[in-house]
This record gives sequence, C-alpha cells and structure tokens, in this order.
Amino acid sequence: MFIKQTPPKPKASRTVLLVKTNTLGLFSLAIFPNESRLVTIDTRLEEPAIRIYREAKTAQTVFKEQLEITLQNGWTIAYDGPPLHG
Repeated sequence: MFIKQTPPKPKASRTVLLVKTNTLGLFSLAIFPNESRLVTIDTRLEEPAIRIYREAKTAQTVFKEQLEITLQNGWTIAYDGPPLHG
C-alpha cells in the first residue's frame, strides 16, 4: 500500500525566467521552514543545478547575486514572480 504524501509548501518562492538569443534559463528560489532551495535551469546543460541552504538569508543573497551576474552577461528577464503552474 502506498501512502500519498503532500510535499510541504514553501513560505516564500520566486521564479525568474530569462532569455538570451534563442536560449532560456530559469532561477527558482523556494524558502521552507527548515531549508531553502535554489534551482537553476540552463537549457544548454543536461540537468538542473539544485542547491540547498540552511539559512534563508544566504539563499536569498546567492539568488540576488546570481541574477545580477546573469543580467550583466546579457540575459533579459521574461518573467519574475511566483512559480508558474499549469
């Protein structure tokens, strides 16, 4: 018998969809009570990068720094807001 588990919902989350030429990228930040997750998807790479932080503040700082560097490298924000569903 399988027990269906509902994953915890983050306290806060942010998704940024980026575009450069014909390439898409995505940054996603999810803050949970015990940890924070930063996911980076670059369509030029085979797999996403997932980093887990114990401190939400650290995850938020890394997210902000990573986004600033990406924008300096010529990427454009196509979407910035809550996670997209559907």
